[in-house]
Amino acid sequence: MFFNQRSLVLIGRDFVRTAKVDLAGEPKIEDLAEFDLGQKDLESVLSEVRQRYGSRVRVLLSEDLAYVACLFVSLESEDERKAVEEKAQEIIPESLTETVWDFKDIFTEKEQSKKIVQVVAAVKSFFEGFSLAASKAGLEPEAMEPVSCALASLTEEDKLPQMIIHKDKKILVLMAGRGLVLASETVENQLFNKEVANKLIEFCKTEFQVVPSKIICSGSIEEEQLKQVESLGYPVEKQNLEPMIGLAEKKDLKGKDEDVLNLTFQKIKVSRETEEKSEPVSPSKDNPEKSIETSFFFNPQLQDSPPVGKTPSQILSSSRRGGKRWWLVLGIVVLGLSLAGAAFYFWPKEAGKSPETENLLSPTPETDVASVSATPSSSTATPSEKEEKEETPLDLTKYKIKVLNGSGKVGEAARLSDFLKEKGYRVEELGNAENYDYEETVVQTKQGVEERYREKLDKDLENRYIIITGEQLEESSLADLVITVGQK
Repeated sequence: MFFNQRSLVLIGRDFVRTAKVDLAGEPKIEDLAEFDLGQKDLESVLSEVRQRYGSRVRVLLSEDLAYVACLFVSLESEDERKAVEEKAQEIIPESLTETVWDFKDIFTEKEQSKKIVQVVAAVKSFFEGFSLAASKAGLEPEAMEPVSCALASLTEEDKLPQMIIHKDKKILVLMAGRGLVLASETVENQLFNKEVANKLIEFCKTEFQVVPSKIICSGSIEEEQLKQVESLGYPVEKQNLEPMIGLAEKKDLKGKDEDVLNLTFQKIKVSRETEEKSEPVSPSKDNPEKSIETSFFFNPQLQDSPPVGKTPSQILSSSRRGGKRWWLVLGIVVLGLSLAGAAFYFWPKEAGKSPETENLLSPTPETDVASVSATPSSSTATPSEKEEKEETPLDLTKYKIKVLNGSGKVGEAARLSDFLKEKGYRVEELGNAENYDYEETVVQTKQGVEERYREKLDKDLENRYIIITGEQLEESSLADLVITVGQK
């Protein structure tokens, strides 16, 4: 049914792939389509996506359109997001205030007064074009993340690290565990062999003291390539890991900033607001109390031979000006960041673990930190549109709302109705959904409901429920909006 479906868009440098993912029962991909960006511009493609699936979609980014990193952050940081941004900015070669980025707390080490966070950012040039095209097409991404993160989430319950070899247009090789991406490399299909995987294994073994408990081969890996992987001596499993399903199953879309890793248009607004409010921060060496402990690892064996006499940062700089392969270098450099120490906390050096180690594999942040709102925004408005919205008061009684109980909790619809009425909304009808299997709270609207009204409603509901958008209501519907309360 519609509440079990997600609309997905996978964007690469030269293609866009779209699909519906049905999560009822065994997850499956439906209505798959692909567009060649050499023949059709991004805005036209996204407009078709809007017409086919509606405005709310989840977006996957190919590995060359995003940065991924891990950092150590001091528990004493008053503004964690700002602290993470300052250190990430030392590594990511583009201004984070000019793109969209986010982070998530992974593990807290109280004895050393620090925590490990994972950082993801969109490449600036991509995000500028994508945000403009999405806005013109009327598209509202509710989640966005790299393919590697989506694949890692599919094996999040594994207690030991594993290598994933996933073949799509190219072959993506990554080391992951507990939903964390340790390192990755993308290669052309014809260039893949066991040495590619072995170099990544040796890199993680040397720098992080981590080896894979198994190797998962996904996608249309060729038989000869599979034999080479098996010759590495690790257990090999064939699984059908589909990143679109990984993102479709993502549930942590909203919440405290440090608990949710999700790229949305709202994140760039948060970054800019933080920058405007904060005083310039001196470099760590001049301001040790606010410094972030980190290490920077680079293993040239995982890449083509680097230019002689150049540091990793120089390699990034020269590659960014002249070639396509700098993305490949950057992926390893950024993903290798700071994880030598982190590996001691997450995984053992061998397959066996002690009870003490086991406790470290399911960490929960134990220190309260300053949080920044991380709710998704529906679109990017022009200055004239913002002025118009400010000048025209929003009438919350303009639309009729119907509230249905899909959670199975007695009185849940009535509680939501009372809450909405206190906020000034017009609730016309209460009832029960056709079943009580709704996990998230589903909001359906008729065509013509003002976008800013829906934004206001989402903002009021997000602290109580996880909100997703359902199918558009028929014109014959007596209600302008139907809210089906879920269990979360």
